Amino acid sequence: MDDEVIGGGQNKRSPMTLNVSGLWDVVPRLDHYRLSRRAKRPSLSTLHEGNLIKDPNIEAGQVGVSQQGHTGIKLGWIQGVLIPCLLNIWGVMLFLRLSWVVAQAGILQSIIIIGISAAVCVITTLSLSAISTNGEVKGGGIYFIISRTLGAEFGASVGIVFAFANAVSASMNTIGFCDSLNDLLRENNLKIIDNGVNDVRIVGIIALIVMILICAIGMEWESKAQNFLIAIIVAAIFDFLIGTIIGPHNTEQKAQGFIGFSSEVFMKNLGPNYRFSENSNQTFFSVFAIFFPSVTGIQAGANISGDLKDPASSIPIGTLLALLISMLSYVTFVFFAGGAALRDASGFVMNSTIIDCIPNVNCSFGLHNSYTVWYGT
Repeated sequence: MDDEVIGGGQNKRSPMTLNVSGLWDVVPRLDHYRLSRRAKRPSLSTLHEGNLIKDPNIEAGQVGVSQQGHTGIKLGWIQGVLIPCLLNIWGVMLFLRLSWVVAQAGILQSIIIIGISAAVCVITTLSLSAISTNGEVKGGGIYFIISRTLGAEFGASVGIVFAFANAVSASMNTIGFCDSLNDLLRENNLKIIDNGVNDVRIVGIIALIVMILICAIGMEWESKAQNFLIAIIVAAIFDFLIGTIIGPHNTEQKAQGFIGFSSEVFMKNLGPNYRFSENSNQTFFSVFAIFFPSVTGIQAGANISGDLKDPASSIPIGTLLALLISMLSYVTFVFFAGGAALRDASGFVMNSTIIDCIPNVNCSFGLHNSYTVWYGT
């Protein structure tokens, strides 16, 4: 028998090897595997039978015709990954709970908490990036990525957990928005019903309906809404930073704990001051557990992998950059809050004199007691 036979319906000759059964197997030609990784590969049975069908899409290294006809919106790494990740990380924790974290743990231990959280997220992001760049990422987000690496069982279970996690995260941020809006209405002597739980329910239902409508309309409207929301959050961040640099405007703000940048305040807030009471005994790990959910939004970009132009490159760069920006913003907030606000304040002014705070008596303001101290900036 000749050493070479005609195979694969081609004019070139393909070498054959003798297998353990004494039959001749066709060795797959290298030309079949030089095409794009998105192209359809010929199966081994097709190669062995020599009935390879010519397909113009395969020769051109293109995706199937059905995918070429897809006209849905495709997002880049900024719109599709960076902004969604920042929106998920910059949540209620940044504006309503970070001041409490600084009050409990102090400036130094708050930086350590942020550093540990960042290290965990970086390791997770690197693993996610490695998987994303190792093959083609299609629609399905985290479920698709995990199911293709660990199996469908792990992918389905983790996908269900992420679905519940996103629902809880949305509800947490919605309640934070409702509470902040209630405080704003109360300061201006306005209310819907009672400036209490009923107003929270009404505003929360309206906010959820609006978000559901945005998601139901489609990714294009959601992308536009993201730009609007990220602009508001960035403006709020700069408002806090600029207000802290300017300092308090009146004695009332000082009485509520907002002193402005002071080396004395900074040194007082440098170390921890964990509070122990009948209802809560705070420690480093309990404060860390409360803070850590604020940095778990790094999967937001990967969750919409089917709407990305190039998931393999968009997911790594967008997620890592979002993590870097958010961690720097958290650290900046810690220094600004710890260096410009007292842990405890009474909020009372009598004859232009600030009444000192007496623990367990009139300390209703400050980093420990009220997040409205941020409004003073």
